[in-house]
Amino acid sequence: MRHAVLALLLVTSVPVFTYEEDPQKLFEAGKYQELVALVGEKHDEGSVDPAWIYLAGQSYLRMSETAAGRDEFARLESTDDPVWKEIGESAKQLADRDEDSALEAATRAVKADGDHLYANYQLGLAYLHKSNFTRAAEAFMKATQIDPRFAYGHYYAGHSYYKAKRVDQTAKFWTTFLKLAPEAPERAAVESILKTLRGR
Repeated sequence: MRHAVLALLLVTSVPVFTYEEDPQKLFEAGKYQELVALVGEKHDEGSVDPAWIYLAGQSYLRMSETAAGRDEFARLESTDDPVWKEIGESAKQLADRDEDSALEAATRAVKADGDHLYANYQLGLAYLHKSNFTRAAEAFMKATQIDPRFAYGHYYAGHSYYKAKRVDQTAKFWTTFLKLAPEAPERAAVESILKTLRGR
């Protein structure tokens, strides 16, 4: 009996740690408040992964809390890592709608490390805001090659190709996005568009 109870406790406790330990999954599930709370705790402890800070900043933007998002990106600008400095600067400038400066900073980040997931992702966002959909798609596709599990690389690659009227590539990346992020806020819209595209 004791073993059965222990086994039950182990099984039921697994989901508790799924999101707590993975800010990327929180972001992909649209759990922005939980993500920023988690990162806030890490800030209080004095140690937080730059990728977590970046995702917290993006989460604040999705909650329309631009000032708080800028604060997170400013933290990245103050890090010792030159690539994250540029990513933070680009993200902050994009939040301020300074697309040209954001693109320049993101370009410098990729030039410094062409295999950096978030440098390529940020470059894609910068190109997307400039309506350069082909370049945006290339940057997001590079991000998916660096980390095939990063759902929003696939989402924005598909979005960029959709804007560029590349239906074949749109379907490819969005199908993967849906598999990776089944709880994403964009799910219903993506499924609807894919249904329309496939009905042609």
